[in-house]
Amino acid sequence: MAPSVSEVESAMKATLKTHLDDMLRVYKDKSTTNVSRMLTPDATFTLAPATLLKTMGAPPTFSMTNAEREAHFTQQFPALANGDMELLETVVDAPGRKAVAHFRGTVTLVNDASFTLENVFIVHFTDDGTKINKTVEFADAATTLQFIGAVREIAASKGP
Repeated sequence: MAPSVSEVESAMKATLKTHLDDMLRVYKDKSTTNVSRMLTPDATFTLAPATLLKTMGAPPTFSMTNAEREAHFTQQFPALANGDMELLETVVDAPGRKAVAHFRGTVTLVNDASFTLENVFIVHFTDDGTKINKTVEFADAATTLQFIGAVREIAASKGP
């Protein structure tokens, strides 16, 4: 028997909360150990808007697999000092198997530069709500570009 809408909604809320907690731990612990545990093996992650991707030199349809996303985080670790995240709002659409999470995060780099980013995830779930199979992140474009530039600058100063 298929789960009820109420059961799916509860599962989606729990899955989303765990995933956002895991995302925060990436920056606090400098580890990708749990970042993909709430994701399906074939989950995709896309950054938006397309204008941000274009400015970064990426194709407008760019997306990452779990492994690519973990590698992306790992490349940032040498530049990270610490991070924190505040969940501002979530909206769950259980019948549509989607949720929106609006959050603000602050990341401090080893050079003491600090960036506060405000982003929104649109998250797609499996039918039972226990796994995420797609995430689209609408990023704070201006601050994201500054953050990426600072991370790259630190990486370049450390050499290959």
